[in-house]
Amino acid sequence: RIGDGNCFSFDDPGGMCPECERIGKVVALDLHKALNYDISLNDGAIKLPGYNHGSVSWNFYAQTGFFDLDKPLRDYSGDELHKLLHAPPEKIKAKRSGNTVNVTYEGLAHRFIRLNTTEKERSDSSRFEKFTSSQTCPECKGKRYNKRALSVKIKDMDIYDMTSMQVDELHDLLRNIDLPEAQPVI
Repeated sequence: RIGDGNCFSFDDPGGMCPECERIGKVVALDLHKALNYDISLNDGAIKLPGYNHGSVSWNFYAQTGFFDLDKPLRDYSGDELHKLLHAPPEKIKAKRSGNTVNVTYEGLAHRFIRLNTTEKERSDSSRFEKFTSSQTCPECKGKRYNKRALSVKIKDMDIYDMTSMQVDELHDLLRNIDLPEAQPVI
């Protein structure tokens, strides 16, 4: 038994994909629009709103000590670019106003998307649209359900497959299922 009926609803936390929150798509940062690889961080390589030189968001990266602020991004190694853009959250010590403080560092792409694509931001995303693109959710492949809901199969079909069928086709399929373990679902 997998759970109650809500486990098969993408509108319920018990059934929805946690990555896209039932949308079937995720927003990704378009790095070629968000960055100017020909210049350094000090010269304004980050083109995102709120990341201009000297801003709080810019300082978050500049004051980590991880990056050569005068080197053009095109000259960064693969590891340096990964650290700047895609590093998962990690606790670090960084300089802030002359003091060393504990902060959680994460790559720019992850941080920008996390901070700017909340449910509210999705409805008012015009200021970020030119820096992002919408892509099929890699977790649910656009199906909107979580892995647990999609793991339940009847005749090799999951909930998404069945709800995508025409009603008459689904009716015929369900009528011809002779599996005792499937009867509670049917």
